[in-house]
Amino acid sequence: MKTMGKEAVMINKEMIDLRYVEQIVDSEQVTALGYCMRYAQKHLMNGKKDLRQVIAEMEKVIEKSRLMRSVRADQVSHVWRCQERRKFLPALTDTEN
Repeated sequence: MKTMGKEAVMINKEMIDLRYVEQIVDSEQVTALGYCMRYAQKHLMNGKKDLRQVIAEMEKVIEKSRLMRSVRADQVSHVWRCQERRKFLPALTDTEN
């Protein structure tokens, strides 16, 4: 996986263009989205699930992960508001499991 600033992420030689995603404010978010995509490809996508099912499973994994346990509630309150509108998916960076 390779990130190109805030503009794109490349996974397995496939470029995902993020130039028009206004919610992205820094390259770390792009990196986190890349890790989420890699994790979903490796563990959640099986050709039978639609995108909504994969995202729902990804959200469950994130909620159970170390990432969410290490973040204070006041730090993520804005994330959950946006998530309700499906504008932002928090990141999972542990793809080894």
